[in-house]
Amino acid sequence: MHIDPPECTVQIDDSAGIEQAANTIGNLTAQMTAAHAKAQAAFYQTLTPEQQEEYKEILKDVVSDLQGMSLGNPSEVCYQRVIRTQYGYVVQDFTYRKFLDKAKAYFEGIGIALCGRVAEFEYINMDEAVRRGLSVVEQIRSKDP
Repeated sequence: MHIDPPECTVQIDDSAGIEQAANTIGNLTAQMTAAHAKAQAAFYQTLTPEQQEEYKEILKDVVSDLQGMSLGNPSEVCYQRVIRTQYGYVVQDFTYRKFLDKAKAYFEGIGIALCGRVAEFEYINMDEAVRRGLSVVEQIRSKDP
């Protein structure tokens, strides 16, 4: 079965195609969310009681901070998880820039704005991080009707 991307069906005013694409995207999103939640639940069970409390506290702090910055309300949060990484700095080699540009183009192509040291895989100063953050906010706002 071939499914046209939603933008193609919109351009030709194909209501059935739009509905089919939306249903497919919805089903795949639901499957992905369920898989992530199951994996997260299994991981959570491996934590000690102290680690579980720390995990819950981190999530609570993040949601509270988002609310404090007027970026959301706790009732609007439908999924959350904590991700810890062993290494916090990017190791650059000769292929670094090529693959980074490819990754950034992929995320831009699916509508995800990358912002910050971790998301952009660059070690930048705080003033530059804030400048880039404000720039992304403006870009998102300019696209919002």
